[in-house]
Amino acid sequence: MKQKFPLSKTYLPIIILVTLLVLFLPIYARFSSGTPVFPSDESYYHLGIIKSISSDNFNFQESQISSFHYFMSFLVSLFGDSITWIITILLGLASTVFFFLNSKILIKDELTVLIATALFILSPIFLFVFSIFTPYSLVLFLFLLFVFAYLKKSYFSIPLLMLISITDFSFYLLSCLFIVAYYFYSSNLRFSIITFIPSVLSLLLFSFSNNFLFLSLTKATFSTFFTSFGVISGISFFYLFMALLGLFLAWSDKKYFVHILFFFLLIFSFSLFNVQGKIALNILLCFFSAILIVFLSKREWVIVTIKHFTLLLIFCGIIFSTSLQVNQLILVNPTNELFLSLDSLKITSQNQTNILSHPDYGHMINYFSNKESVFTSFSGSDAFSNVSNDILKSRDLSLFKSYLDTNSISFILITDDMRNGLVWSQEDEGILFLIKNTPDFRKTYSSDTVEIWSYDLFNDWWKEPLYE
Repeated sequence: MKQKFPLSKTYLPIIILVTLLVLFLPIYARFSSGTPVFPSDESYYHLGIIKSISSDNFNFQESQISSFHYFMSFLVSLFGDSITWIITILLGLASTVFFFLNSKILIKDELTVLIATALFILSPIFLFVFSIFTPYSLVLFLFLLFVFAYLKKSYFSIPLLMLISITDFSFYLLSCLFIVAYYFYSSNLRFSIITFIPSVLSLLLFSFSNNFLFLSLTKATFSTFFTSFGVISGISFFYLFMALLGLFLAWSDKKYFVHILFFFLLIFSFSLFNVQGKIALNILLCFFSAILIVFLSKREWVIVTIKHFTLLLIFCGIIFSTSLQVNQLILVNPTNELFLSLDSLKITSQNQTNILSHPDYGHMINYFSNKESVFTSFSGSDAFSNVSNDILKSRDLSLFKSYLDTNSISFILITDDMRNGLVWSQEDEGILFLIKNTPDFRKTYSSDTVEIWSYDLFNDWWKEPLYE
């Protein structure tokens, strides 16, 4: 008699414990250093929407709002802001469990399932999704739960696909792609159509009242694709290398290899332009990397020492990818100094004024200072490039003051990164010279890495620097 698959009872508690340790590591490191728990400017775009969603003047058409924002706004109204990181951790934990359960259904080899799950937990994309605050955390959980229900032929997959359709449009397309891909394996057209049609209706109805039906595409470059280039939303090059080798080991299953290769290349192409595509690609990378590792561990080696050395190199490569991502998540903005500088602006009476800085800090400025950044990372990068070349790198004082007056700018936030290549490359380049040598500007905050300068002050309270 065939032995039952014992993985759930034996290894699931260990998987849950390891997941909690991995997810708590960057949170604990940031919290213990006094840094805001959520890294990345993108987190504060979504937190800003949640904070504003209940206000009377909130513009639903201008924000890219989804069911995630309604869901989190409701929870925050009941339990407070701390529920945001707790829910993010729980979604990461639940996603790991359903990845494990899906792997059990799709893969019959126990060792491959365990290794694929371990790779998923340690992957840089997993840390990215469940360390920052974005709809990716909810939609990845919904996607994995949907796959589980769909593989079980459960009609519970219908409301799940409807939820995905109103949470993230890109992941909705990926879910539909999964239905098409699995149809080649199961040939169950009726169940596929029944699952698909209600989600189209929910998508269209939700899109009527929200700015939702959009694809977020970015320029395809190596610097924005791999984590080794400092991108927290990137793919591990080591994972991709292992997965490509593992993919071609699947050649033995010639019946489905062409289909597997086609859908792999399709998702890979999508991932070059889309973060959601990277998240979906990472799932495939974990599967195919696990296939490679199991193949290397089970095959006969003439020299066993080489086998052990090869597996040790793979282990070190995986740990290096994880530790690199954890370190980036700990160090990425907002740092403690940036948070304190923005928090200091809350005590000013000039609530209707704007702040000039780089778009990378835009949503953090909006969230922490209760003021508006002229540029944000989601909408102002191109405009900032023109302003940077024409105004910020120029020493034309009248042009600079005219720009500040026109845009109601009273504060200028400058960081070390801006001084060292993000905007300027020389010490007294452009407005850096002007603000130091013109009485219209005063330094109101100063730390090792952040400065805030005020312009055209409306009261005498700001005549002396607040912090040095």
